[in-house]
Amino acid sequence: MDLSSTYVVQTYLLLVHNFYPYAEQQPNRGHFTKLYSFLRHPI
Repeated sequence: MDLSSTYVVQTYLLLVHNFYPYAEQQPNRGHFTKLYSFLRHPI
């Protein structure tokens, strides 16, 4: 991953964490977990 892509990912995760804290309590939390796990691993 180049620096710009990493920055975008970090910003995205930060926004999700800040503006959608209730997501973890939703039935589809598995989707967020999978997405987060996928983004944490460099391509």
